[in-house]
Amino acid sequence: MTHLRLSIAGIPLQIESGSRALLERLGEAYHGFITDSGDGIEAAPFPVRVEIDRDAEPQMHLVPPVGFEKDRITFDLPGYHGIIDPARGGRLKIASPSPVRAVDYFLRVVAGALAYAAGGLMLHAACVVRNGRGFVFFGRSGSGKTTVARNAGDGLVLNDDLVILLPAAVGWTVHGTPFTNPSQTRPSAGVAPVAALLHLVQSPQVFVEPLSSARALAELVVCVPILNASPEPPLDRCRAILQSIPAFDLHLRPDSSFWEVIEPIGL
Repeated sequence: MTHLRLSIAGIPLQIESGSRALLERLGEAYHGFITDSGDGIEAAPFPVRVEIDRDAEPQMHLVPPVGFEKDRITFDLPGYHGIIDPARGGRLKIASPSPVRAVDYFLRVVAGALAYAAGGLMLHAACVVRNGRGFVFFGRSGSGKTTVARNAGDGLVLNDDLVILLPAAVGWTVHGTPFTNPSQTRPSAGVAPVAALLHLVQSPQVFVEPLSSARALAELVVCVPILNASPEPPLDRCRAILQSIPAFDLHLRPDSSFWEVIEPIGL
């Protein structure tokens, strides 16, 4: 194995590496998002070249900080050197005791950059599809995204931490991503039209109330990974999303009772 092909939100990627073991472990982690040349994806895949630096001292970077150079995203740390150019490809050279984790973080940033280049946005959010409609739950860490996914009932969980929104002919669609960890719900490569954006608020009572435009924008931008710290945060993209998708505060308990108040939205 010299490469691994993925499709994330319909965007094809090809991970290339001289390490067969690394590609095999990534393939296990991204099960359900793997494609091959016979899957009908016509666009050339975005190339991501990964090199293991066996001469450098291994370094552990849980969340490597990024730099911004015009349209490119860069990483420049001991044991972690990378660049993402949405127009050309990505390169990463690592010396890490946990190479799968190191590459996974890089690929999260790649997916976010490519989603933005395609007119969409990656969000720190959970999504559950019920009756063909995608409910997107967003909020800061600990607000309840994983709890919502665990109370999905007969719904399909696309992801409980990172999803991608892309513009459609009418409204927006939400797509699952493969990025997860063992404590989270297994993601799905599904897609659905977005019914509502639901900002999570833990509460003893269960109800929804509309978010004002200003608050919705502020809360949504905070949940955009990486790009919200760029010199030009994606405010206009968030505004475009909010213009066509209703946004609410969802006050909820850690059980499934919230479905009774949100499923009627948009019907």
